[in-house]
Amino acid sequence: MDLPWLVSELGRVAVNQLVCTAAAAPGIPGNTKPSDVIVRIHESGIAESAWPVRCDDSGAAAPVDTGPDR
Repeated sequence: MDLPWLVSELGRVAVNQLVCTAAAAPGIPGNTKPSDVIVRIHESGIAESAWPVRCDDSGAAAPVDTGPDR
């Protein structure tokens, strides 16, 4: 999905809504729970790679731990 604005300029509630709506979108394979779906946010010209986040059980966007121990 391409958005006409920078996600980094949105408020926390708007980012939560975007991530959780994407995670619960129809067509997610395997009847996966929204909290198990990784949403990757990429902003052209700002970040070299996508930011992996998920919608946690409280309905908030939370970063996915991508460290070496994962």
